[in-house]
Amino acid sequence: ISLAFRCARIEGLDGSEGILIFGREHFYILEGYTYNTEKNEIVDLDKCRNDYVPLIPKSSTITNADLIQFRKECSKFAYEDIKEVHKRRHILQPIALELFAADGRNYLLVFVRKERSKVYQRLLNSATELTDSAIHSVSGQRRSINIEQGTSFIGSLMGERSVTQRWEKGEISNFQYLMHLNTLAGRSYNDLMQYPVFPWILADYDSKELNLTNPVTFRDLSKPMGAQTIDRLVQFQKRYAEWDDPTGSTPAYHYGTHYSSAMIVASYLVRTEPFAQVFLRLQGGHFDLADRMFHSIKDSWFSASKNNMADVKELIPEFFYLPDFLLNTNKFDLGKKQNGLALNDVILPAWSKNDPREFIRIHRMALESDYVSAHLNEWIDLIFGYKQEGPAANEATNVFHHLFYEGAVNVDDISDPLERSAIIGFINNFGQIPKQLFKRPHPQKKLSRSLMDSIGIERNLFFNHVNSLRPSRLPIKELKSAVGLILPTDKSLIALEQCKAIIPPNYTRCIQYGFPDESLRIMPVD
Repeated sequence: ISLAFRCARIEGLDGSEGILIFGREHFYILEGYTYNTEKNEIVDLDKCRNDYVPLIPKSSTITNADLIQFRKECSKFAYEDIKEVHKRRHILQPIALELFAADGRNYLLVFVRKERSKVYQRLLNSATELTDSAIHSVSGQRRSINIEQGTSFIGSLMGERSVTQRWEKGEISNFQYLMHLNTLAGRSYNDLMQYPVFPWILADYDSKELNLTNPVTFRDLSKPMGAQTIDRLVQFQKRYAEWDDPTGSTPAYHYGTHYSSAMIVASYLVRTEPFAQVFLRLQGGHFDLADRMFHSIKDSWFSASKNNMADVKELIPEFFYLPDFLLNTNKFDLGKKQNGLALNDVILPAWSKNDPREFIRIHRMALESDYVSAHLNEWIDLIFGYKQEGPAANEATNVFHHLFYEGAVNVDDISDPLERSAIIGFINNFGQIPKQLFKRPHPQKKLSRSLMDSIGIERNLFFNHVNSLRPSRLPIKELKSAVGLILPTDKSLIALEQCKAIIPPNYTRCIQYGFPDESLRIMPVD
């Protein structure tokens, strides 16, 4: 062991405290322990639960230390397996790092503020196989681009062969580009309070056939959700103009709720696990009233765009690739609405033919349509760009409560524990503005006919030339029964029969099921 640092692993709503230990060829994340710097020793958190100061500030109402459970788990990483390391925020504070490993593992870790840079530099110096390819990077940028370099970083997104330029030229899809921007702006699947955010793109949920050439079909991407209708826009502007805080501590704002929060994410994904359990935690152990639950795409659109002054939510990426979250496969009892309708699967638009897969297919097609491609830059200006804050945000009716913004408050400087807890709770519960990526208008995608006729070369090759595919002369893998899984890795291609589930991260073993005695058996992968 050469170095050890206190850390906390963020998963969803939870933070599991532990230690990051640097070894010679590997580093370890040891959860359930803390590091006493004065005595230079590792301490079991269960044995000092009343004596240590939590690394992550708490906003919970749990004050009895005996109620807190510390998970005991050790994760081992070879330095050569780390592909990317990104600086991140937690509770809008610059105290976190996100690690991406070659085997698919992805950890979001929080550190003591003054130690994060030391850990970051040590990882950069030790990891020998860091990705320096923009194409293979989750951020779409080369490793040499530092997300926290301020104006120089923002300029790099516009530069030669940048992720923005590749999107402009049609080399990557709208979906890919939005995922890259979310990653660059610090949004992460590990943190429900900073989950990736995607736009509502359609305004037509009644037609039997969706016309993607008609502008009326689409949402106005140049305006935030609070400005989609004139009546609601006027009300939000009136709130801003008439705002008067006697204490002077809260500046004027249009929106007191956010377009992305842990509750919004959990409500969208409430029919799938583990998000159902997250929703129950946020709701005090029970589902919400049926009339307030996410149950209809159309109703959710009208709530966020027109009917509800407290609702300006956007979408999440799952609306464009995951049909499963629309089905109540787990048969949860979600209650009945006041009109007697029992909630079950999500009610889909007419044009989806009541088929979740068809909804995802058409919704993804709409995301890649000419209209969205021509106007997506305007939405990016609002969420990640120059209309995010300042005079441009005010002019665009896009000003949120000041505590949603980075730099509004430093929780470490708040001495009053009640005030500190209240502010942390507000940030955690109501939302966080992404890191600003652009300080000038985002360029528009170039809609040349040659580009719009094909959405990416790889897609074209697969969908339009399937008949040209030929099998290899020798079998890549021989199985004794029907194929259940095909998994490409950096080194090989793994294929398993049905009734077998691969075990990450090493993929050397699998769980086999379907036996007459209903047993589960761990088997080696041939």
